[in-house]
Amino acid sequence: MERRAFVIVLDACGAGELPDSADYGDAGANTLGHVADAVGGLDLPTLQRLGLGNALPLRGCPPAAAPAAVHGLLHPLGPGKDTISGHWELMGVVTPVALRTYPEGFPPDVIERLRAVTGRGVICNRPYSGVAVIDDFADEHLIIYTADRSDSYTFRRILSPAGVEPARVSQVPLTEAILELVKAGLGVSVMARWAIEPALKTGSVAAVRITRRGVFRPWSAVSLRDRAEPKWQKEFITLLSKQALPAKLRA
Repeated sequence: MERRAFVIVLDACGAGELPDSADYGDAGANTLGHVADAVGGLDLPTLQRLGLGNALPLRGCPPAAAPAAVHGLLHPLGPGKDTISGHWELMGVVTPVALRTYPEGFPPDVIERLRAVTGRGVICNRPYSGVAVIDDFADEHLIIYTADRSDSYTFRRILSPAGVEPARVSQVPLTEAILELVKAGLGVSVMARWAIEPALKTGSVAAVRITRRGVFRPWSAVSLRDRAEPKWQKEFITLLSKQALPAKLRA
């Protein structure tokens, strides 16, 4: 009978440092333990019964008297600390040399190959946090479409909830003008990906995803019921669909 195993990986949830952690700038690393200490202890009854507290000292998760699962801590056999080689080792593939990393972003030749294969631009191109980028707005000149902050999606849904106030805010109600200002290094803006795709392909601007998952907004193209549907409306929605966006026609 064929046997299968389901492997669940919690990325970025380390359980302590290894002897060579200092070689990678990770001396004292223990994400799980530090999170538990920061919140006053973790309430993880299922994992506790399975033996999580037996694997490492963890505030709020004491060792189980009779763990219901095999438990323990593992260390990689190969060099490096990147996610890919770690996943490979879980499946039995050990890399003899550390995979190349790009702390300053991918070089131009790699970017061009990615663009050629995918037909899309590259967002950010450097190791970056989608949450930290919000805080970075505090030191930036932000260019937005509307002067009314209560009507600004950028402020209403992103910056204000995070308590972030940019150093300077300007209203420019034209996409092309905003792009030119950003290209000139005069500020930053929050714009739809499809609107800046041509500029991304040429490399004249760089893009950073806002929040961990990005920001998604619903848009509607409407027309009067007693008039025929404008030809441009269907063509516009078709264009959005070709850009792999969830666009569709509704009666």
